[in-house]
Amino acid sequence: MHLETMALRVHGAVALGTGDALGALELFRTALAQTRATGHRIAEALSLTDVAMAARALGRVVEALDHHAEALRIIHETGERLRAAPILIPYGETCLAAGDRGEAARHLRQAFDLATALGLRHLEAEAARVLAAMDLEPGGDPADG
Repeated sequence: MHLETMALRVHGAVALGTGDALGALELFRTALAQTRATGHRIAEALSLTDVAMAARALGRVVEALDHHAEALRIIHETGERLRAAPILIPYGETCLAAGDRGEAARHLRQAFDLATALGLRHLEAEAARVLAAMDLEPGGDPADG
């Protein structure tokens, strides 16, 4: 991933974290265009997730779901397990925002299981935190939402 793309993603995350979702969306879309131009598929999936999170913050849940689905498709196509959990967690959060607790639980439990298997404790904790906020256990039935 190019340094400029990484900087755009960091600046976008700061903008999103400080409440400037529209500014974040612009930065994330620019980063996404750069990743597509360079053919870096993993960075494209991460940038799609960034765009989705900004879209969700703007209330554009359907748009966000589309971007999440595309990001997850890329991760599956590339077989990149290490990057799946940070894509699945926000996807689950967007499903929850869309009112689909079942899909939210499925994505979050997949993220939890994968993070646990790979020793990614920070992502394991994040998935567990969101599941707990849904009054669900990490190890429960994926269909239970």
